[in-house]
Amino acid sequence: MSEHTKRSQIKDHKNYLGDKIQNEVINLIGENIKSKILEISKKAKYYSILLDCIPDSSHQEQISVCIRFINLKSTGISIEERFLLFCLIYDVSGEGLTKFLLSALEKEGLNIND
Repeated sequence: MSEHTKRSQIKDHKNYLGDKIQNEVINLIGENIKSKILEISKKAKYYSILLDCIPDSSHQEQISVCIRFINLKSTGISIEERFLLFCLIYDVSGEGLTKFLLSALEKEGLNIND
């Protein structure tokens, strides 16, 4: 890493140490992990969703969404719970949460009937 940072100080040398590229890499890794979680949960067919809302330090309501499913591994069956997403939510009424959940399930390709 020391060698890499020394070379990165050379003019016009690509170093990939900037905050934009780091955020892009983190987002790509996160999307890859989320797609693997969704792939496993779709194989299991049945799942449950856990929602939790909490205000952040600026008093904006945020929601986290987790999924619980049965993982059918070759070594056996296990019940697993995985984090799916975290975002701001503006309507925390029952109707608002229902609309958010239905929209999120559709976006992730999860069937509400399962």
